[in-house]
Amino acid sequence: MNGMKDQRLHPRRRTRLRPGKIATTGNTFLCECTIYDVSDAGARLRVAPNVVIPDEIIVLDEVQNTVAEAEVRWRDGLYIGVAYVLPPADLKLFSSEQLRGLTRRYYGVTD
Repeated sequence: MNGMKDQRLHPRRRTRLRPGKIATTGNTFLCECTIYDVSDAGARLRVAPNVVIPDEIIVLDEVQNTVAEAEVRWRDGLYIGVAYVLPPADLKLFSSEQLRGLTRRYYGVTD
């Protein structure tokens, strides 16, 4: 990202390093993440090393209690930039089955 021109259409807001989780669109947990910046259109996330992040993901913001479907737009080491496919929605709107991949406490242990 260094040297790249800022092409944002929406102003970003710092998040004070919010905790989050990432799952596949098929509802499989991938990793925990840190949400660094957000805008109305997307976010910048720091992801775990050695985790393959697909182009389409689900992002859980654990502070705001929201879930968003997102597309990865750029990658830079441990950071990814995502654009929301659908705006973040309140967790209360989803069933436990829909949130299965995001609500597991320990992803190495099966339910």
